[in-house]
Amino acid sequence: MAKSIDYKNDRKELRSDSLDLATSIDAGTGIPKHDEGDGLLADVENDTEHEPAKFEDVLHIVGGSNRFQILVYIMVNVSFEFAASCATTYFIIEGANPGWSCVKCEKYVSNGSYCSQFSANATEGSCKNDNHNCHNMTFNIQYTSIVSEWALVCNESWIAKLVASIFFVGLLVGVVVMGQISDRFGRKTSLIPCWVVLIIAQSVVSVAPSVSIYVTIRFVAGMCVGCLAANGAVLAMEFMDPKWRTVVGFRFGWQVGHCVTALMAYLLPDWRKLSLATGLISLPLLPIIVYFLPESARWYVEKQKIDQAENCLKYVAKINAKDTTGLREKLELISNAETAKKKAKSLNITYLFRTRKLAIRSVVLIYAWLATSLVFYGVSNQLSDMTGNLYLNVFISGAGVLLTRWTFVFLVNWIGRRISLLISLSIPGLCLLAIMIMDLTGFLDKNPMFVTYFGLAAYIIGAGAWCVTTYYSAELYPTLLRNTATGTGYMGARIGSIIAPQISLMSSLHESAPYVVVGAVALSSAALNFFILPETTNRPLPEDLEEQKPVRSNPKIKLIRLS
Repeated sequence: MAKSIDYKNDRKELRSDSLDLATSIDAGTGIPKHDEGDGLLADVENDTEHEPAKFEDVLHIVGGSNRFQILVYIMVNVSFEFAASCATTYFIIEGANPGWSCVKCEKYVSNGSYCSQFSANATEGSCKNDNHNCHNMTFNIQYTSIVSEWALVCNESWIAKLVASIFFVGLLVGVVVMGQISDRFGRKTSLIPCWVVLIIAQSVVSVAPSVSIYVTIRFVAGMCVGCLAANGAVLAMEFMDPKWRTVVGFRFGWQVGHCVTALMAYLLPDWRKLSLATGLISLPLLPIIVYFLPESARWYVEKQKIDQAENCLKYVAKINAKDTTGLREKLELISNAETAKKKAKSLNITYLFRTRKLAIRSVVLIYAWLATSLVFYGVSNQLSDMTGNLYLNVFISGAGVLLTRWTFVFLVNWIGRRISLLISLSIPGLCLLAIMIMDLTGFLDKNPMFVTYFGLAAYIIGAGAWCVTTYYSAELYPTLLRNTATGTGYMGARIGSIIAPQISLMSSLHESAPYVVVGAVALSSAALNFFILPETTNRPLPEDLEEQKPVRSNPKIKLIRLS
């Protein structure tokens, strides 16, 4: 047992004010705050009589892991997550280059992502110098895309990649802006309008007459995807017991949407029809979700709307066949606790860098988020250029990620966070660098399918890093800084998705250049994470900034360190 400490009373007061903050959900990131961490000091560990009422107490009354929670989880995934995934996966198909050649100069052909002119007697005005498209070109008819629609090849190939980047800029804006709107006006109140706008945007973009109009609509679609991807998970998690929230984080609707989009692209090889289909496919579910899916009861409580919260929770209890005796009294206690909680001060982003240890961990972790996103979306941008059937490649990548994310939900607890992150970043990095080695040795000239094999392996295994970085962000930081850390990491991931399409343009310098850059980032991040970040599996969560400081020589203070 630890000896009595000088700041014991201050510590208890901080815990009482901030403990409930750890159980809330941030709509801006879609990641739940953890509610574990009863204190790291031995003589405070069993001191629970002064803890305020928590929303989890209400969930125990109405059922926090029962039929209703399963229904909400399914509804969120087949509606919001599925629609967002279809609109996002569509970017792989929209910017694909089906291949082309000049009508009056058959020897002037496309070669990967760059252009070469072999005919010295080319007709003037038809075939120009390298990296300039000819006036009379024809595209292969196996499928169409915005590349074939507006001849975005050679010196204009960057436009197709810019369209993808702007979509992810919209996603970033949507996460930030719509997250704030969701906190103010409600989860369902923000989700339904965004879903409707996404359906309209994906449908209207199919008749876009120009690139400028097309990219504007895709930016709006990206904002809606950001809202659905973040707030949909929030709504499901706010009805769940904490022990089941990691399972809810497994979003099967996203991977199913990925695979379904590949199937629709195969059946509808015209990009305009595909865009319309990805927009309308979730429309039949709209009236069902609007009628049956309730607003977040936790949000009602936070806004002091006790009557609405009571009605919502009675609806939950009815489906779960639970008795609601004492529900109203418990809600009033929680409402009073929420009022007191608002007086607690939250810590801004500067606190991530207040101490040397925090600063190093923050930089390494943000870099891990960026590397994870760069691997995921960097390889996605190369899928259309890989050998093999485009639709099959997209389908396999989605199905593989479905298996990987489910595996890592359990793997992170079995072998730990640090080893899991090492595996999920180092193996993709090695696979991508192997592509460069095979290219330089001439192996790919005779075996081009190995680019597809190694690229898909990197994509599928790298998806596991999303799970690990989410856990790390929640477990490395004190309670009042935890949500800021996860939000900052999520912003790093979005930056990675924005720059990923631009890295693919480096293939004009060398075909394997994009793989080298992404692979190097993944390996460097894996090394930094392994040697700098501590293991957090089954470790107590830090409660305040004092636990992030080195142990002092003062014998009256005895802290348990994370590292």
